[in-house]
Amino acid sequence: MNENHETLAIAILALVSTLASAETAQETAIKNLIEPRLGENVKVDSVSQTPYGGLFEVRAGADIFYTDDKAKYLFVGHVFEAQNSHDLTKDRIRRDHQNQILPICRSSPR
Repeated sequence: MNENHETLAIAILALVSTLASAETAQETAIKNLIEPRLGENVKVDSVSQTPYGGLFEVRAGADIFYTDDKAKYLFVGHVFEAQNSHDLTKDRIRRDHQNQILPICRSSPR
């Protein structure tokens, strides 16, 4: 890949990453409700709505947990598809890990 294509690919990846991390008003409201309930030293990095069960994914450091739309309940553990036992939380962790590794691989000298 020539330098112009690599620069364009990095710019597109950064834009997609920024758009993907933008929280909606509801996600921001949940973040503001849940963060003080987790303790003084816990910083919520992100909240995002999941496509399953009306749950919202809460990221605090390396931890993932889930809450409802009112931040009234907290669910700790992995979410599985009941039909086939597919671990959706594990998929999310794997995607995050790949997104962290990709920029490092691209910036390493060849």
